[in-house]
Amino acid sequence: MKILKLILIISCICGGCQQLKKNNTNTNDGVKLPENKNGISEPPLMVLVEDIENLSYNLKQDPVIFDTIDATTTTKVLNLKLDNGENLVFLNNDGVPYDENRASFKYIGRIDKINKFLVKGKFYEYSVYYIIDRKSGKKDSLYSMPLFSPECKYVAESYRDNETPNRYFFNIKKYNNEISKFYEGFITTPFKEQFWINDSTLIAVSNSIKGAKKYSVTNRNKVYQTNKEISKDWSGKYYIEIEGEKTSTEDSWKSYSFEINGAKAILKMDGSHAALLCDGQYNMENTDNELLLFYNGTDLDCKKEGPNFVIKRKNEEYLIKSENFNSEVDFLKLEKAK
Repeated sequence: MKILKLILIISCICGGCQQLKKNNTNTNDGVKLPENKNGISEPPLMVLVEDIENLSYNLKQDPVIFDTIDATTTTKVLNLKLDNGENLVFLNNDGVPYDENRASFKYIGRIDKINKFLVKGKFYEYSVYYIIDRKSGKKDSLYSMPLFSPECKYVAESYRDNETPNRYFFNIKKYNNEISKFYEGFITTPFKEQFWINDSTLIAVSNSIKGAKKYSVTNRNKVYQTNKEISKDWSGKYYIEIEGEKTSTEDSWKSYSFEINGAKAILKMDGSHAALLCDGQYNMENTDNELLLFYNGTDLDCKKEGPNFVIKRKNEEYLIKSENFNSEVDFLKLEKAK
């Protein structure tokens, strides 16, 4: 396994920093740590790898649970129900009176180990991820999707420096009911993903690796990887047709046909002038009125942080939403065969 040297800026302003051994050693997860020649106290180790064929790992489940249960969403508002009975409201703005006022909010999921919600705010030229206390509504913010260590001792974020595009920043922050700056570093090698193998080691996978497995996304979906028997009320065949881009000769379209039976969902697709991707078998989770579908095939580009499709039952109607639809409407009508 090749390990690229990191250029580091260390800012350790809280106690309990980890002391790494001076000699090379192996973690329990099979990752060989580089030498620490300075013998200084360091935060959790960040390792950038450019060859992961022989990397053995024992990924812990990502603490973020991607669901759609705890939020009420409309085109105008995102409403979160706090543990104290109060509502935390985020107002969307379509760009009134100016584009600079544009804002939209999306519920991502919850982090039960620290009793938090996770919400993404998308603004005119940037995005913010809010980590929200479910008791008080207090918000901490990060500028990329937060990556929590297995026991939520640390949270990592990463972003590209716009002024120096060849620098990619890592921030690892101590999380003890609130975020405090713990460690900052940058590298000049682009990376495609990060994942924690334990509470003391964060792996970054170099962009130079072709066809590498998407470890972090796969890990985040592990909570949904076991097929569970779904309520018989969901069994049946469903269909929706989506209009695509208009062309000079013929408009494109794409259809999605779902067959749900027991613990298995199969998606078949058809279309014209449109790419047909991510068909095949899906795993499922269901609540009283929602069914979450997670891709379980071999195309790693189809793995998502959350469900690929959400089917909602409202009165006698069925509705569906997916990022694949590129629709301005949150949920679209889904036909169920009689």
